[in-house]
Amino acid sequence: AALRLQRVWRGWSTRQDIRKEIAATAHSNATRLQALFRRYQVESRFSRRSAVACKIQTRWRGCIARQIAARRLDAARRLTRVTLGCLILRRYQRSREATLQIQAHARGFLARCRP
Repeated sequence: AALRLQRVWRGWSTRQDIRKEIAATAHSNATRLQALFRRYQVESRFSRRSAVACKIQTRWRGCIARQIAARRLDAARRLTRVTLGCLILRRYQRSREATLQIQAHARGFLARCRP
């Protein structure tokens, strides 16, 4: 009976030890799995936030670039308008001077031709 009792005790004790080891291993694995999952969550949040920040920056840079391009285009148009205005004014002044000269020559000619 003592041998049988010892055998049962050793079997039960060994099973308890194995269960404790399994529980400890499961606990450590669960802890490790939780840590890995939390790490994954943090990294995915960071990568999402980083991607969103990158999009915002890109859109902002595009907006600023369009504003600068619009200002430059407006400046070019104004410069063209002013330049054309100056050229037209010069052309008008030359033609006016030429007209006045023709009129002066014609008047002089007519004055000389009249008795």
